[in-house]
Amino acid sequence: MIVSRSSERILFRTAKGPLSAMWEIPTGGVPQIMHMNDPESVFPAIRWPNNSIPGLPDGHIAFGPQPHQRPSIDQVREWLPQYSALWDEIREESLITHTMQVNFRPSGCSIGRTFVSADGLSDWTERVQR
Repeated sequence: MIVSRSSERILFRTAKGPLSAMWEIPTGGVPQIMHMNDPESVFPAIRWPNNSIPGLPDGHIAFGPQPHQRPSIDQVREWLPQYSALWDEIREESLITHTMQVNFRPSGCSIGRTFVSADGLSDWTERVQR
């Protein structure tokens, strides 16, 4: 997972195989999908549900453009069930608070792999078994 921090929000990028998606969690909210990419798709890029976006690669699906217009994971799962593996990966990543041992860069991006569950448990299996 790659995380980009700004003063206003934290953006996440999740990949599952060739698929990827950018998403964010608004304060106190549920994950909202900004866009996804399926590089193996032959369908032209669109802004959901059917507005073409010239100049972007095939398989790009954008949502929004305003944050209140972005779908939740449950909505995209209903609209695009063929990408359920990607939605499952995002759901799993969104269930934990990412406490990162960060390597900050001037760009504002950081990469890390240390995770703590949202309820403070140090072992992910404890959270799953509750």
